[in-house]
Amino acid sequence: MDALAGELGGTVVAGPAPAPLLRAESFYRYQVMIRTGNMAALSRKLSAKAKALKTPDDIRLVIDIDPLTLS
Repeated sequence: MDALAGELGGTVVAGPAPAPLLRAESFYRYQVMIRTGNMAALSRKLSAKAKALKTPDDIRLVIDIDPLTLS
């Protein structure tokens, strides 16, 4: 995440940290909050990094732009 913030000047990254609702059903949830002045560039970078990320089958990555809640 720090590398991503470095690539996009003026970007602030908080986390990863446990989500306010840490456990939902049988899943543990964590969140990362990113603030930037260049949303288009951030969206492109996140999309590319998410596609390149190899995660185990039991891990799911969700990117929520402008979430309605932070829980």
